[in-house]
Amino acid sequence: MSVEHQKLRFNLDKPTDLEAWSIIQAVPSGKRSRFITNAIIAYEQQQAEEEQQERLAERIADLVADRLSDYSVSVPPATQDNPSAPDADTMERSLAIADEFMAQWA
Repeated sequence: MSVEHQKLRFNLDKPTDLEAWSIIQAVPSGKRSRFITNAIIAYEQQQAEEEQQERLAERIADLVADRLSDYSVSVPPATQDNPSAPDADTMERSLAIADEFMAQWA
């Protein structure tokens, strides 16, 4: 049987370390190694799933941006016949918001 040892230290002045220490202390002493091993594996699996979800979200955003790039939007200016049309300032702000949104996914 091959056994490797790793010393694990907690700074109990740090809230997260104290919380982790408390959790480990609640596990029966003969089961702590298995508990820590399972926690590490679960953490790695969670990170992999989050990365996969992030890649999926990026692909979706790219597809939406690609599809939207084929379209242009024009809004007629406000006139006496159409007083509810947005003014130029509102249009500029809306376009800036849209540009900022798209920049986040670029």
